[in-house]
Amino acid sequence: MKAIIEFITSYEDIGLTLWFIIPGILGLLIGYTSAQYAEDSKTWPETEGRVISVKLQRNSSTGIKTPGGGHSSGHTSYKPVIKYEYYVKGIEYESTNISFGDSSFSDHRKAQNILNGFKPGQYVNVYYKPDNPRIVVLNRGSNGIPIPLIVGVSFTGLSVPLFIIAVFNKIKKLIAANSN
Repeated sequence: MKAIIEFITSYEDIGLTLWFIIPGILGLLIGYTSAQYAEDSKTWPETEGRVISVKLQRNSSTGIKTPGGGHSSGHTSYKPVIKYEYYVKGIEYESTNISFGDSSFSDHRKAQNILNGFKPGQYVNVYYKPDNPRIVVLNRGSNGIPIPLIVGVSFTGLSVPLFIIAVFNKIKKLIAANSN
């Protein structure tokens, strides 16, 4: 058993690829679940909700520090945030979920356009998962490909071939060491 653990966690060969495989698999699972919810939401029941607040959230990053002491250019994204309340079977809930998928935009106008259709106090249709009414959206379906799915495909696509190469290299080294 110790030899198997050492074989799998060898930093120089296989262990390094596990740092990409694990987040890749997690991204695939989370992204697939989100994509499945987006598809399922097309048939979810609806209830009436009321908008509590509407705001545009601005997120900025300063970039990465470069070796020369400077910084790379930062990035600003805008996320429309619509807080609303709704009732399912007499129980009150609150949410800010608009749709499944990425809801951040690099273009301020695109984010603002989503908010333009909503005002505090306005009544809206809320679509909820029948067996878990905390999972809701204002717009059925997907708003693009879920980011975790993109990350999962990228990490897994990169790491699986590297992992296979690392396993073959490790086996080759073990065979060479045993033949001496």
